[in-house]
Amino acid sequence: NTTYKSILSLASDMQQPSLVYQFMQLATHTAVWSSRRGAAYGFATIIERARESMQPHLQAIVPKLYRYTFDPSPQTRAAMTSIWRALLGPGGGGSGAAAAGSSSAEEAGGSESASASGTSVVEAHWDDIMTECLGSMGQREWRVRESGCGALAGAVRGAKAELVVPFLERMWQMSFRALDDIKGSVREAGLKTCQALATATVAWCTPRDTREAARDKQALAVLGVVVPFLVDSGVVSDAEDVRGFSLGLLLKLCRASGSYLSASVPAIAERLLESLSNMESQTANYLTFHAESHDITQDQLEAARLGAVKASPIMQGIELVLDQLAPESMAELVPRLQAIVRRGLGLPTRAGCARTIVVLCVKRAELVRPHASALVKAISGSLTESSAVQRQAWAAAIGFMAPMLSPAVFRNLLKHLEKTYKDKYDDDVRGVCGLVLEQLALRCPERLRDDDEARAAASFVLLGCWDPSESIRESFRCAWREFTLGSGSKLIEKHVDELLGLPLAFLGDDSWARRVQSAAAISDLTRVLERAARAQTEGNRAVQALARLADLVLPSLVQASQGRVWPGKAQVLECLVLVCTASAKTASDDTMPRVVCDLLLREIPRGDLAYRRLAVTHFSALVEAAPALDVYSEASAVLLDIIARGMSSAAAMDMDVDEEPLQRPLQLLLIAAAVRALLLALPKTRVLAPEEAASAARVLCEIARDGIWNIRVASLECLQALVAHCCAGSEDERAGRMRALDMAKVLDA
Repeated sequence: NTTYKSILSLASDMQQPSLVYQFMQLATHTAVWSSRRGAAYGFATIIERARESMQPHLQAIVPKLYRYTFDPSPQTRAAMTSIWRALLGPGGGGSGAAAAGSSSAEEAGGSESASASGTSVVEAHWDDIMTECLGSMGQREWRVRESGCGALAGAVRGAKAELVVPFLERMWQMSFRALDDIKGSVREAGLKTCQALATATVAWCTPRDTREAARDKQALAVLGVVVPFLVDSGVVSDAEDVRGFSLGLLLKLCRASGSYLSASVPAIAERLLESLSNMESQTANYLTFHAESHDITQDQLEAARLGAVKASPIMQGIELVLDQLAPESMAELVPRLQAIVRRGLGLPTRAGCARTIVVLCVKRAELVRPHASALVKAISGSLTESSAVQRQAWAAAIGFMAPMLSPAVFRNLLKHLEKTYKDKYDDDVRGVCGLVLEQLALRCPERLRDDDEARAAASFVLLGCWDPSESIRESFRCAWREFTLGSGSKLIEKHVDELLGLPLAFLGDDSWARRVQSAAAISDLTRVLERAARAQTEGNRAVQALARLADLVLPSLVQASQGRVWPGKAQVLECLVLVCTASAKTASDDTMPRVVCDLLLREIPRGDLAYRRLAVTHFSALVEAAPALDVYSEASAVLLDIIARGMSSAAAMDMDVDEEPLQRPLQLLLIAAAVRALLLALPKTRVLAPEEAASAARVLCEIARDGIWNIRVASLECLQALVAHCCAGSEDERAGRMRALDMAKVLDA
């Protein structure tokens, strides 16, 4: 009989063993005592008669008797409630405190609610009752643990905060222990206890419209216990139920406590950020390693995870608590944010940290300003991490803080981006540099335009505008537009030396892609200056800048064009020809066109058909732009050989069915380009010797007769120009050249 055993235990604790014998005698002689409630009622009668004699023992009786009023057994609970009422007298009907008594009475089957004297008894023995409840919650017997949980929940309801605070941390410890108990009924009781404590905590810590010093002090005392415990023990607990409940209570406090949380904002924000990863669905972690098998890209998955972070209640709680941030709290929060930036684990946590910084910049910019430099330095070291979504988040955070940076830090940021772009040449790193520059152009364009020191990064931005990746190019071009906004070509004219710094360095790089990128950037500058020189009506700044550009880059371009053929070398040749032709009249070295021609003639026989055709095309552009240049003797030997060999190869391709289908068209295009180059190379300052004219006419007549239509057209145009060229000079000279041309064959062709 559970009730009987409980009463025996209670009588023993009362140090009145004689009551046990009296109870046993009553149980033996009266049938009504055969029930559990009957035994309890009989014992209650004895207690009623001996109330005065029990007064010296109340301190030992009340705590245990109070806990028994929450026993899991309904019969024992009802019996102990009767004993409690008998002990307190007519005015003490109820279980423990008023709120506790009403709860216990309902569970016992409709007993009357406790009066105020019950509450006064609990308050009078509060320390002993708390000691009994908290101690019983750690006992081996599950009934004792469950009754302790119920008793603690009943005592807390309606209790005064000043009574609870000394025991508050221990209450939460034992409640969370019960919440993770091995027995289900104890876990349920532990959950009710946690809910009662949470309800009381939120009520104590909710500001009122009319502020009271005593209540403010009380709320701060409660938060001084609860927040550190939840942050240091609850949210990081190994038990999932405990973590979830702790996090939920923290979020409730963030919504309800307002300014009371000011001192606790750094700790709460840090723990909530870490919880973003800890509380993430296991499905997301699984998909991270098995995305391909589910037809999901990593970028799509990370974007979905980032969206979940933004919509998370945890993130909303962080944003709410940031509203209560004070200057002294901000000084404590910044090192915590720096630690997460450098060592934080998990995409949700790191993305949440970046969003937190953005929210602070938007809502509390005056607090961020003194610490912006420290945060940017921390983020700068994390820009190269593997996650594309995270890199975008860091770039956005830097963009929002950029207007708050000192000029020195802003310049150092640009230098860091340039160094990162140069030292780690892969798509991800180049992309994040472009993203940061795009954010700088969006958030603080005036700093890019007006700061002379910041303009030192223009060379880096210009180079990025010709990155191999289209998306990266667009990011850099956004920043470049801000650099040149309102100045047009004037910026280039004034700072041509600085702008060419990085492209010139990249021209000598071992990476072929960097050489091509540098050539593209130099070509762009050349075209801008060339247009400005043609349109300029006053002064000669653009012309001088163009001449300076040629003097700086032509030796490097010639050097980069030497050696074997490599992928992209044709673009370097194109840049070389463009600079040479644009600056032909202004460059200080007038021998450079001849040097470039010789180089191109050496390149024409090299490489595959596509490269050779491009080399011929660039040669044509150069000799067309420099009519005074006489290179026919050297060019004709190379070009006529190309034409003759090309026709033989094209004929052989017709017979070879295994030949690649694109080779014959490329061969024919090369022949046509070579014929046009031969036409353009005809000297303008002298007349060809008969032997030179005859060798050219012989080859041209042959291809005009045997070639396809585009080659025939090109050869006939060249023959026409050759005949016109040979008609110059005296009558005797013309006659000699015409005989050498063998006009019959020419006309036949």
